[in-house]
Amino acid sequence: MLASALLASAPADVDLVALTRAELDVGDGAQVEAEMRVLRPDVVLNAAAYTHVDRAESHPGEAERVNAVAPGLLGKAATQCGAKVVHFSTDYVFDGSTDSAYGEEAATNPINVYGWSKLRGEIALRESGAQHLIIRTQWLFGPAGRSF
Repeated sequence: MLASALLASAPADVDLVALTRAELDVGDGAQVEAEMRVLRPDVVLNAAAYTHVDRAESHPGEAERVNAVAPGLLGKAATQCGAKVVHFSTDYVFDGSTDSAYGEEAATNPINVYGWSKLRGEIALRESGAQHLIIRTQWLFGPAGRSF
């Protein structure tokens, strides 16, 4: 859903290349590095995510591969070609126990597998050395994909 919205709203003068799951396994470091060498992007928009929050509890490996491992692989490959990374994360990295908005530096405390996998992805991206921006969004909705 996010990738569809990004593609639809890209300015005409922006060369935006979107790769599907079939075209790029973001959990395969060698494949990610090879694709980055070919594309040589200036910016990588990571819209890949395992978003089945409830199903992640019984399929943690799937969530881990896409949400936790892939951001670090993308960051490492982006660093090698001089690209920046924009990574879309989630407010599930927090426990929801506050009555006010979370600031950028607020302490994280995920309460489920999905939240932990997304937090580990943020950490992996930071540790990759890539120049990056992490966007923690609450909900996505729109005409493409499953929506609330």
